[in-house]
Amino acid sequence: MIDTHLQHHTKSVLKSGVKLLLKMGITPNQVTILGLILGLGSATAIVMNNTILALILLLSSGLCDILDGILAREQGGGSSLGTLMDITFDRIVEVGIVIALGFAYPYGMFTMMLLLASIVICISVFLTAGIVVNKESHKTFFYAPGIMERTEAFILFSLLIIFPQWIIIIGTVGALLIFATGVQRFILVVKHLS
Repeated sequence: MIDTHLQHHTKSVLKSGVKLLLKMGITPNQVTILGLILGLGSATAIVMNNTILALILLLSSGLCDILDGILAREQGGGSSLGTLMDITFDRIVEVGIVIALGFAYPYGMFTMMLLLASIVICISVFLTAGIVVNKESHKTFFYAPGIMERTEAFILFSLLIIFPQWIIIIGTVGALLIFATGVQRFILVVKHLS
């Protein structure tokens, strides 16, 4: 939701950083790989009970997730390999964070399982929508907006890292919102196909 509404503003704010990356010869795929490494570093920091490091690494991973797309568009558009890497690596980071939280805070393990299940359902609808809908978009695949997009996911994971004592409540609300996003996208695609 935030991504859809603030995308234009985000692009203009980060343009100078993207220009610097272009001058340095950094590719979008390199930024995507860095985002994966930082995200898995965040998961490791969660297990090590280093909240500040986990949060810094997670937010840095999120920044890479924004920059790789902007960088790809500045270079004339995203590639199929870039799309594959971006979607796959985003899920690896999400799964890593959820598993790390369940491991570090066993009392919230069942909630983390629910969160993981909702992510699987939502991304399944998202990817299937990209396959069945023949529609142009600014990305290399059909993008169905929803309640929980990447920014909201990073906010959710940040709250889970900062407030582990509330992991059951925050995780349950997050799981419900992600599941609702999957339902929302499913309905959107059904209407489009009708």
